[in-house]
Formats: sequence, structure tokens, C-alpha cells
Amino acid sequence: MGGGGGGFGREDAAFDGEVGEAICRESQVRGDDSGKSAEGGFLADSSSIAEDYHDFLRELKEPIVQYQVRAVLSVNCELVLLYWPIGRNILNRQQQRGWGAKVIDNLGVDLETALPEMMFADD
Repeated sequence: MGGGGGGFGREDAAFDGEVGEAICRESQVRGDDSGKSAEGGFLADSSSIAEDYHDFLRELKEPIVQYQVRAVLSVNCELVLLYWPIGRNILNRQQQRGWGAKVIDNLGVDLETALPEMMFADD
């Protein structure tokens, strides 16, 4: 799904999001859900749905899933790059200073207090 044929690559990242924003604003201004089904989806005359709808849906979902996987892999890589030297430093200190395993629990609690969004302590 790259350079042509309706793909949604990075070159499409500058997509004109104004259309989506305008739709959201319009429904907020109206204050109603006209045009939506009870389930929240937009109503459509079944005769107006093209045969290739499911192919189009798959085409839309494919890059989303690909980017989600890439994001997870990227985050995991960064976390390994972060935690590996931290673990090595803790191990070195334990060996050099004769610290026991309890220091890991203490560090986890203290780091979580300082950086609560990181969840270092084992709860």
C-alpha cells in the first residue's frame, strides 16, 4: 500500500483532516444524531452500498493495523533500550556494594513514587 492506487502511506499523513473535523463540528452544532443508527453508525440505503465495500473497509483497516504493530514494536524496542542498562547498573551495584535483592524492591517503590506513570514497583 504505498505510492499509488489509493494506498494510505506516510505521504497521505497530511490528509485534509478538515473534512472529519467539519463533520464532527456539524453534528455538535446540530446537537443531534440525525443520520445515525441506534448503534451509532451512519444509516445507508443498502442499495447504495457498493459490492466492494468490504474490500474498501479492509483497505482502510490494513494500514491502521500495520501502524499499530509498528508503534508497539517501536515502543518495545525503546523500553528494552531503557531498561537493559538500568538492570545492568542495578546488578553492578549489587555486586560491587554487596546489596541484596531487597534493593530492587526499594528502588521500584522509590522510582514509582518519583515517576508514578512508569509503574516500577511490583504491586
